Amino acid sequence: MIMDSRPPLLYLAHRIPYPPNKGDKVRSFNILRHLARSHRVYLGTFVDHPDDRECIGPLGQWCAGIHAVELKPRRARLASLRGLFTGEALSLPYYRDGGMRAWVHETVRNHGIRRAVAFSGPMAQYLDVPGLARCIVDFCDLDSAKWIQYAARRPWPMSWLYRREGERLLVFERTAARAADASLFVTDAEAALFCRTAPDLADRIVSMRNGVDAEFFSPGREYPNPYPDRGPVVVFTGAMDYWPNVDAVTWFVRDILPVLHRVRPAVRFYVVGMNPAPAVVALAGPAVVVTGSVPDVRPWLAHADLVAAPLRIARGLQNKVLEAMAMGKPVVTSAASAAGLEGRPGLDFDIADGAAEFAERIDTLLGDAALRRKMGQHARARVLADYSWDAHLGRLDRLLGERPDAGQSQERARRAWSDADARPLIVHVVYAFHVGGLENGVANLINHLPAARFRHAVVALTDCSPDFCARVVHDDVQFISLQKGPGHGIRLYPALYRLFRALRPAIVHTRNLAALEAVVPAWAAGVPVRIHGEHGWDVSDPHGIRLRFRLIRRAYRRFVTHYVALSNHLRAYLTESVGVAPEHVTRICNGVDTARFRPATAGRHRLDGLPFKESGLRVVGTVGRFQAIKDPLNLVHAFALLVARDPALAQRLRLVIVGDGPLRGEIEAEIAAAGIGDRVWLAGEREDVPEIMRAMDIFVLPSRAEGISNTILEAMASGLPVIATQVGGNYELVLADETGSLVPPGDAAALADTLAYYAADEAMAAARGRSGRRRVEGEFSIDGMVGRYADLYESLLDAAGLPVLAT
Repeated sequence: MIMDSRPPLLYLAHRIPYPPNKGDKVRSFNILRHLARSHRVYLGTFVDHPDDRECIGPLGQWCAGIHAVELKPRRARLASLRGLFTGEALSLPYYRDGGMRAWVHETVRNHGIRRAVAFSGPMAQYLDVPGLARCIVDFCDLDSAKWIQYAARRPWPMSWLYRREGERLLVFERTAARAADASLFVTDAEAALFCRTAPDLADRIVSMRNGVDAEFFSPGREYPNPYPDRGPVVVFTGAMDYWPNVDAVTWFVRDILPVLHRVRPAVRFYVVGMNPAPAVVALAGPAVVVTGSVPDVRPWLAHADLVAAPLRIARGLQNKVLEAMAMGKPVVTSAASAAGLEGRPGLDFDIADGAAEFAERIDTLLGDAALRRKMGQHARARVLADYSWDAHLGRLDRLLGERPDAGQSQERARRAWSDADARPLIVHVVYAFHVGGLENGVANLINHLPAARFRHAVVALTDCSPDFCARVVHDDVQFISLQKGPGHGIRLYPALYRLFRALRPAIVHTRNLAALEAVVPAWAAGVPVRIHGEHGWDVSDPHGIRLRFRLIRRAYRRFVTHYVALSNHLRAYLTESVGVAPEHVTRICNGVDTARFRPATAGRHRLDGLPFKESGLRVVGTVGRFQAIKDPLNLVHAFALLVARDPALAQRLRLVIVGDGPLRGEIEAEIAAAGIGDRVWLAGEREDVPEIMRAMDIFVLPSRAEGISNTILEAMASGLPVIATQVGGNYELVLADETGSLVPPGDAAALADTLAYYAADEAMAAARGRSGRRRVEGEFSIDGMVGRYADLYESLLDAAGLPVLAT
C-alpha cells in the first residue's frame, strides 16, 4: 500500500466549486481538481444555494477535508452593512464567518499546512494564519474596478454605494496582495490594471488564463436540437441572476434586436441560463425565449446560428465566449468582454460596439453561412491552441513550488525555471500510440500529472498517430515513431540506445509485452529508473498461460527496476509465474474522469441519432472493438435468445452496440438471422461515449479476457449497473449483487438470464448503478490514479538518489 505523500494544502473558495456550471465555479473547480493531483487539499467554502448542498459529497474525491458553511444571502447582506460602520468594503463582512476562521486555524495547525490558495479576494481575509509559508490569492478579476463600472450605470444612491465599494475594496486588494506571495488575474489586462494601482507589487502579479474543456465542448458530436424549426437563432448563455448578464440581455432586447428585426424579422433570441432575474423573465415574448436552467448547454450552442455576448460590464475572460468558440460557433462580442481574449477579431470572433454595429455584425454573419462556418472553425482552433486548462494551471504549480532567494523576484525565478529545466523526464514507450485503452491511459496520465513536477516524451516502437498525439495538451511533449517491423525488436536496440542517451530520461516506462524489450537499451544507456506496466494479456495469449511469454518476461526481469500491475490478477501473475519480488510490484488501477462520465440527471439522456425514443424502453448497451476477444457476438446471441423466449419483455428491450472492427459482418448477419434488426442499433465508432452511456439503462461487457477495463469504469461512473464476464480484472471492478453481476464467458444463456433479471427490476438496477458510481468516486477516479503514479515515480527517483522537486 502506497502512503499518500502529497503535501497538504489549504484551498478557500467563496462559492462551492462544484458543479462547474457558471463562470467562477468553472475556474475554481478546475483549480481544485488540478491542485488535488499533487496535494492533499483541505477545502473551506460557502454554500449560497440550497441545491448546492448535495454537491458537498462529490467533492470528497478531490479533497482530504471539507468545511462548507451555509451562507444565506439575505442574512449575509444584512451582515455586510457592518462595513458602513467599520469603514471597510461590504464584500468582506458578507463572507466573514467565525466558524470558517476557527476551522482554518485548526486545520492549518493539525495538518501542518504550509501552502494556501484563496479563490477570490474576500477569501484572502482568512490567510493571516500562523504556519502558512506560501500564500497565493486568485483575484480572477479586479472586483474593485467592476464595482466602479457598476457605479457608472446606476443612479444615486446606488452609484454612491457602488463607488464606495470599489474604492474600499481596492484598499483591501492591495493589502491582501502585499501579504501574498503571488496574486493571480485571469488576463494580462486585469493584471496590468492592478499593477498600475500597486506598482510596488509588479513582480508578484501574474496572469493565469481560464481554459475550456475542448473535448467536452466539441462540435464533432451529435446533440438534440432544442429549437423549433423556424427562423435563425441568436443565443446568449450564462447565469441569469448575475447583473452584468442581466444588463447585457436587456440591452440586446431593448436596443439591438429591434434594429436587427428591420432587416431580419424572423430572428429569435434565446436567453439560456439558470436563475433568470425578474427583469430577464419580463423580456420573454414572440421573438425572445427565456429558458431558465437547462441540463446541458451544449445543444443550445450547437444548433444556434450565432452566439452573442453583448456585455457592457465585463472583467477578465468570459467562459461563455470560450465555450461557444470551442463548440465552433461564430461569436459577436462587445469590446469589454473581448478585452482579455486572444485571437484575431473578424476571423476568430467578431467585435461590435453600439446597438447599430452589433445588429450589423449579426446580420452579416446570418446572411453568409460560409463565413459563419469559417469563423467557427477558426474559433475552435483558437481555443485548442490557447485555452487548455492543464497548460495554464501549470503556472500555479510553479508558483506553489518556487523557492526564490531573498530579493529575487518571481519573474526571475520563472525565467530560471525555463532556462535550466530541473523536471525529471519520463519517456513512455508503447508499441503504437493511437486509439486504444492503454494509449488513452498514457495520454490521460501525461495530461494530468503536474506539469511543474514532470516532463514527458512518447516513443512508439511502430508509429504515433498525429490525431491521437493531439490529445496530449502540453506543447513540450516529444512524439517519436521508430517504424518497427514484425518480429523481435533487437534491430532497434542501437536506435533506442542512442535515443535514450540523447534524451537522458530519469524514467523509462514501458507498457505491455510488446514494448518490454525497450528496457534493455534503457539499462545499457544508464537510465536510472525503468518501470514496466502490465495492462492486460496479449491477444494471442488471452489467459496468460503461454510458457513462451512467461519465459520472455522472466528473461527481461533483471532489467526492470519496478513493475506496475493494473489488477490483482496481473500482480499475482508477475509474482507467482514470472518470479518478480512482491515489493517490486505496485498495483495501480486505471482511473476515470468522473466529471465527463457522470449519470444522466433525469432519466436517460436524449441522444441525437438514437433510434429508440419511445417511453418505457430498457436500453442495454456495450462499447468495444468488434473482435473475438471482446466477444460482441455472444451479447447478440444472448439478446436474441431473450427476445425469442420472452415476447412481453422484448417489446421494451433494445440493444446499442458501439464500436467497429473485423467482426462487423458476422454481427450484422447474426442480427438479420435472428430477426432483431428493429431492436438493435450498431452505432459505429463514436467520440461521444459519455453521452451514449447516459442514454443506456444497463451496460454489458461480454469479453473473453480483460485487464482492468476502462469501459466498465466509465459505465460505473455513468451510474449504470454492469453485467460483465468472469475474467481477468472484472472481479475487482464489478461487485456481484452490489454494483452489477458477473457471468461465465461465452455463455449466452447465462447472460440472457441476467439481462432479463436487470430489465425486469428497474429499482434494483438503478440502485446498483448508484452503488457503482460511489465506488468509482471513492476508488477509481482519474485524480487518484494520477496521484498514485506521481507517488511511485517520486519514490523510485528518491531511491535512485535523484533529486525530487519540492512541492
